[in-house]
Amino acid sequence: MYTVQGRGQNPLLELFQYLSLLRVRGATMLWGQIKLSDRLVDLRLQSINFRSDSQLLDFLEALNTAPELRDLKIISVIVFPASTSDSPPPSRSVKCPVPKLQTLLLQDLDYNALRILQGSLAPGPYHTTLCLTEKITFIHEPRKEPIIVDLRDLYKVLKRISVDKLVLCGEWEDKNAWLDHTELRSVLQSLPTVKTLIMTYWKFRKEDLLALERPRSGGKGSKRATVRFPSLTAMYLEDAQMLEVGPFRSIVPSHKLQKMSLSGCVRPTPKNDPDNEIDTNMDTDSDGADDFKDSIDWHDLDPKDKVVKWLMTQVAQFYLGDIPETESRDYDTSEWKL
Repeated sequence: MYTVQGRGQNPLLELFQYLSLLRVRGATMLWGQIKLSDRLVDLRLQSINFRSDSQLLDFLEALNTAPELRDLKIISVIVFPASTSDSPPPSRSVKCPVPKLQTLLLQDLDYNALRILQGSLAPGPYHTTLCLTEKITFIHEPRKEPIIVDLRDLYKVLKRISVDKLVLCGEWEDKNAWLDHTELRSVLQSLPTVKTLIMTYWKFRKEDLLALERPRSGGKGSKRATVRFPSLTAMYLEDAQMLEVGPFRSIVPSHKLQKMSLSGCVRPTPKNDPDNEIDTNMDTDSDGADDFKDSIDWHDLDPKDKVVKWLMTQVAQFYLGDIPETESRDYDTSEWKL
């Protein structure tokens, strides 16, 4: 967006020093030339492909010129690694104290972007929402197929982030969730500070649901072992596809849920199954070869279902339906709201 001709050649650069709100979407900018305003309180960066680590670090250095920043949203960002044919870049790091930050949203990032941001943004009392898509499992390079990340490296990065709200986004059309049950559990174990869990368009087998169950702490009294796993106060599952719903009876008591919403569909069980949790006259002949193939014909959750009635008695604020807007507005980026 800007050339390297210097600040005098770009009068628009002066505008940045007077802004209190800045939203950048899809625009390539030379952040090394930009000084932000000490009036800036709200910054949103979205749909950006940084050509190198250095370009993202330039942005973070510019961020340090906005000491009054309160709300920071970084959405759909990819950072290309340095080419292997290039000489190794000099070691460089940028620390962002963000002294007055109140809310941080990190959404739909690839692995490199999250890794750099985690190493740069200083921890603090601000509220962090982390929204992960399958993109987080890849390193992207120009004109090449993405490289699959070793998830053990991802867990290491996650363990260094204090997250309040975790959002895991699936895709309705996918045959399976992008994390299996062991990977899902490892992600949760890496983020023990999470209090609110949101999962959208997720496909749940029995073992996937059970991955949400908080383990009991071992030992007694002062010798009780610390459990590295979230103790959730709110859980929202939207447009879930579930093979069965019985695991909720162990998941819910393992947390201290005050709020919960649930929407989606369940594969019907045989009519004569005594453990049937749903109120339906449908039957199933699934052989498990493609568990979610015919989910469009499954049973939509209904207030008459046994499991729904039970959840209403277990969670003070239980909603059968989509996620309340009060919970989704901080990461719903479908519109630019002024």
